[in-house]
Amino acid sequence: MSDRDDLLGYIRAFHGQEKIQPFVPGATEIKVSGACLDADDKTALSVAALDMRITAGDLAHKFETSFARKIGMRKARLTNSGSSASLLALTALTAPELGDARLRPGDEVVTAASGFPTTVNPIMQNGLKVLAWLGAASLMIR
Repeated sequence: MSDRDDLLGYIRAFHGQEKIQPFVPGATEIKVSGACLDADDKTALSVAALDMRITAGDLAHKFETSFARKIGMRKARLTNSGSSASLLALTALTAPELGDARLRPGDEVVTAASGFPTTVNPIMQNGLKVLAWLGAASLMIR
């Protein structure tokens, strides 16, 4: 075995030493965010660090190809975040290739009034109007 294989083995062993605490209602903290990684995830992160891969690598390209096939598309692309994915998706809806179906500057887009700013920003960046929905009363804020 190589030093690299030894190191990855140590990472897997380290993960196995972590103690999983039982959930106790009313006592166990429930975090609103954070990583939930298993031994495979931690090993993959370590491999990426060892390879100095700070952008999409072979695994990302394989996933894109596999995912595109699964959903019946020619191509699929990963993004660095959900915020970037929202911007990319909404901007794609403004593409001239969509003809009359495309969104145009001034078109209105409905979103939740209590949403995250990165939901509203792509709408505004594409010159569209934000309509904020407040709930079941169907009250809209323009």
